[in-house]
Amino acid sequence: MAAAAAMTQRQFDVSQLQMWNPLSGQCVPVRDPACEMREVGVLYNRDNIWANIQLSGHPWDVSWNLADHGCWRPFFGAVLPPRELASIQVAPTYQDLDNRCYEELEARVEETVRDALYEARSVVVTKPNNKLSRVLKALLKEVPAHMNAINSASLAASMAMSDTTAALVGQAAADVARERLQQRLQLIQSLQVRC
Repeated sequence: MAAAAAMTQRQFDVSQLQMWNPLSGQCVPVRDPACEMREVGVLYNRDNIWANIQLSGHPWDVSWNLADHGCWRPFFGAVLPPRELASIQVAPTYQDLDNRCYEELEARVEETVRDALYEARSVVVTKPNNKLSRVLKALLKEVPAHMNAINSASLAASMAMSDTTAALVGQAAADVARERLQQRLQLIQSLQVRC
């Protein structure tokens, strides 16, 4: 999202505003009609939420002046004073299970895969390949470390985008966020290639 706080507090150059696509990590100028994001209905930051009340929601047609109450309606204002909103997210709790539980799960997965292969190739006799089994087990053991790396990169990218949105300090912050998203993408792709 464009940096809402910066838009209400100072003059800005609309040609410098950019939007982030949260699914692809792509950053595009708001005036680009080839942008994947087709409509902007709401902007937000840590201080307020603004509803787009303009006739067009297309990013390239929108007036980005949040102080213009004919274009953007703030959620917090004179009627409803600003307040800090608490998160409704609950931190997940994890517990370690007995090693026997993991061993049983591993045996069931192996059995299920083996049975699926036998069924899929019922016409041809299929002998289990022990080398393949060892390679797959080794890959499975690496998955948690890869997932932690992906989650760390994702969190870092989100934090960088949050900082960019809050401060709109220019291209340097956008580059940092883009770099962190690229790291996340590379981690995901390397995990997919290995599997």
